[in-house]
Amino acid sequence: MIIYTHGVRVLELDECRVRLRVFLADYDPSQPHSDLLPQGRSFFFGVLWQAADGEAGRRRGPLNGHVALEDTLDPDWVEANAGRFIESVERVSARNLPPGDELAGFYETHYTELDGRLHRWHERWEHEDLLVQADYDVVVTDARWLEPLREGQGMGTGFASWGWTVAGGQLVRRGLILTERGDREGASDAFRRATAVDDPEATVRAQLALDDLDIDLEALHFGDRVAHEVRAALELCVRLSEEGRDAEARAAFLLVHSFGRPEFMGEARERAGMVSPAERAHRLMSEGDRSGALKELRRAYDGGDGVIDFAVALLDADFETADATWPGGDLDLTRMALIAADLVFVHAREGGDDIVAALLDLRVTAELGSTMWRYVLESKNAYPEEVAAAIGERLMRTAVAMHLPEDVRCIAETAGTRFPELAAAAYAELGDHYATFGEPEQGEAALRVGEMRGDPTALRRAADSGHAGFAEQALTLLSELGQ
Repeated sequence: MIIYTHGVRVLELDECRVRLRVFLADYDPSQPHSDLLPQGRSFFFGVLWQAADGEAGRRRGPLNGHVALEDTLDPDWVEANAGRFIESVERVSARNLPPGDELAGFYETHYTELDGRLHRWHERWEHEDLLVQADYDVVVTDARWLEPLREGQGMGTGFASWGWTVAGGQLVRRGLILTERGDREGASDAFRRATAVDDPEATVRAQLALDDLDIDLEALHFGDRVAHEVRAALELCVRLSEEGRDAEARAAFLLVHSFGRPEFMGEARERAGMVSPAERAHRLMSEGDRSGALKELRRAYDGGDGVIDFAVALLDADFETADATWPGGDLDLTRMALIAADLVFVHAREGGDDIVAALLDLRVTAELGSTMWRYVLESKNAYPEEVAAAIGERLMRTAVAMHLPEDVRCIAETAGTRFPELAAAAYAELGDHYATFGEPEQGEAALRVGEMRGDPTALRRAADSGHAGFAEQALTLLSELGQ
């Protein structure tokens, strides 16, 4: 998701007055038009404080030293105190208001470019005249508050970070800072106020932080801490779902999803009816809510523009574009594979055989078929049984054709007792591969085939493989079969 709401550029600068152009960077069509651009002192106090923070090439100024970070993250404090620093704000012009459907489409088309402009608002953008924007004259109470500014300077501002709204995200961040400083009372107050903001993610993060206030998370080993955090998010998701707080339950599930632990996603599916982001985006698209589908994907895959482009192409059934979308790293490649896996089963259950075939023909499927198979089993998306077995076999055959024995083994091992015929077929293919290439693992493969199918011929191959352990197990099984 775009992590900031507005771009700001300094147009003119006098001793105690600055003219700022404010661009709307993150457009939500559901937001009231009156809320798209700032109207009061509070927003511009935040701009001036950020402009003096010494970060991202900005100069440090007196205002940054005069007001503590945690105070700037308290919306009530800012509202009450902004007048001490800003005498007046006047909007002198506005453009492209109210926005229509065409402008909403423009923002959607250029979403990734706007996301990338966070630190580039000093540069003119070829499309910036089409953005919702306004010019403001801001008069300060002391010339010192403008000292760090320079004409032409620009930056992104208005950071949600820990929520879906700026106010909610700021209160959560304030609470986390105060927690680190040992101010339990102040942190608790910030978190409780965050739960009162109409912001599902901030509510969830704040509630989890409240629950952890008396736990020394830093004392936990990394693995234990992750296990604690994902379990806490899952239990909160279930509780919120039971209480009928659907938006907050979904926000909690997206936190569960962010840990990349499919077994917890599967538990959330079973206990709270939570479907994967790809499946939910598919539903929203089918209902005509494209904007909602894109929000879901952006919240689930924050920072993964290539992943989101891939998912949107699949949802649009544009498989050529999807196949041409190749990520720069392994994490995004895995995310793409899991999105494809979810959609394979969604369309299979809906009877979309042609789409299923196209999804299974993707490059990412060939690359990570065994990863997809393990994921859908653990996330409880591999149903009904006959569909799952057929798709598992297709993935296995692809791995065989590409001479990927470890992928075939993975499919065989994860199929296990739930899909014994698939497991036996995979082990049989594995045995053929090892026999062809003269590798010692053929004895194990033959043993597994004989064990699952009660096949004496396969067990005899295992007994003759030259591997003492496998031979002994095979002979025992042959004896039980009366051979």
